Amino acid sequence: MSMALFCCPKPDDDLKYNEGALVGEWVKFPTTAEELQKVFERIGIGSKDDFGHPYEEWFITDYRIMNDAT
Repeated sequence: MSMALFCCPKPDDDLKYNEGALVGEWVKFPTTAEELQKVFERIGIGSKDDFGHPYEEWFITDYRIMNDAT
């Protein structure tokens, strides 16, 4: 069995979510810190908005448990 999480920039961050952008990506576990960092880069964590504020917080919105045999 494996687990996948859907990671998004955190709404309380008052940035991506409040700009109307719902971005995120499914992440299959187990994973590595390097792969998770790549996911964060793809969804904009660490980048800055028009005012120079970084998108730095994220949260998990959904998860799935999968049977790898199917």
